[in-house]
Amino acid sequence: MVHPLREGFLYALCLLTSAATTVAIAGTVDVPFLFSDDQSIPQADLSQGIQPSNSLRNDSYLNAPMTRLEYFLIRMETRLNEVGAVAVIKDELEKRFDRIHPRVERKVQGYARYSEDIGRIVVGYEIDDLGRPRAPMRDACHDVLKHLELTLPQEHVGFILHNTVLGVLAHKDYTNYSSMLATLASHFVHRTKLVSTSYEQRTQHIFSCQRTAKDGLVTYDRASLRLEPLPRK
Repeated sequence: MVHPLREGFLYALCLLTSAATTVAIAGTVDVPFLFSDDQSIPQADLSQGIQPSNSLRNDSYLNAPMTRLEYFLIRMETRLNEVGAVAVIKDELEKRFDRIHPRVERKVQGYARYSEDIGRIVVGYEIDDLGRPRAPMRDACHDVLKHLELTLPQEHVGFILHNTVLGVLAHKDYTNYSSMLATLASHFVHRTKLVSTSYEQRTQHIFSCQRTAKDGLVTYDRASLRLEPLPRK
């Protein structure tokens, strides 16, 4: 049995909650906004202002089921972008590049993409907002390739790939997946792209490197350009 005082308190609380809900729906507030532009702006029911559409639910591509390979790609990309993995790369870059600006953080973005054209998986990093290089960019590119080989090796090594890609799909003993994962590893292409910018010299250098197989030859691509002068004040 509920005590009369408690029952009265609960009733009052319900009334207050109901009143607060009514006030919110009506669009009124007890405390005005600090700026009149905010206080006087017309209000609307946001949920009623959205035009409904069937385009997305009827699109066959968007509603197709995800493959196991696509699930693996998600797992690999997540692994590449883990805080610890990115921090290791940034520490290496700290030794090889100046800061583009004291307040600008270097951008390190990992990716894992399957190419329909070549039937291979390109895994790598795009690294931007690097300052002037202190050493050949080739050396920094090689460092990132080494990191990729440790994270997503191009050959079957222990249970590295088992732990990285299987996740909820590991229904059986790990050894049942070793052959498939060895095939997966042999189809990795490791790639790195570095973008170095010097605002003092108004130049930008882009350096890429790639390895298509374990202990394979590293190939390179590069480009440079002169930046437009800063506008005069």
